[in-house]
Amino acid sequence: MNHHDNDGAMIAQLMAAFDEVEAAEQRAGLAASTDEVDNGRAFIAAAAQYMFKQSRTPAMAREVLEALLAAVRVRIAAELPKDQIRKLESEFAWTFRFTGAELDALERLMQPAERIVEIKPREVITDRRSIARADLP
Repeated sequence: MNHHDNDGAMIAQLMAAFDEVEAAEQRAGLAASTDEVDNGRAFIAAAAQYMFKQSRTPAMAREVLEALLAAVRVRIAAELPKDQIRKLESEFAWTFRFTGAELDALERLMQPAERIVEIKPREVITDRRSIARADLP
């Protein structure tokens, strides 16, 4: 088996991440035009195909995939976590009854360019991961 046999699956995974970010941006009112999205998809797919073909080992291809996934997920700089939390404080506090200690813990757990995408009663969804409310001491 050639290690490039998985290139198509890795490109599909990357495109799924691209679509997730686009959907999150659309929900946040930050959607790009259809032409921009189509151009972005084509660019990402072409860049990924080139980078995977340059990979000499499966480990190198996985490393490239992780780097490209990270780039897709943070291509638009998010506000600082404390600023995002402050803007959403009434939603956190009144709708979901998050405590000040939970919000402080959320701020500490979030990475600098991580964006809050959705707030649920038992978790906070960011553009990179799900943070369980139980993990907020």
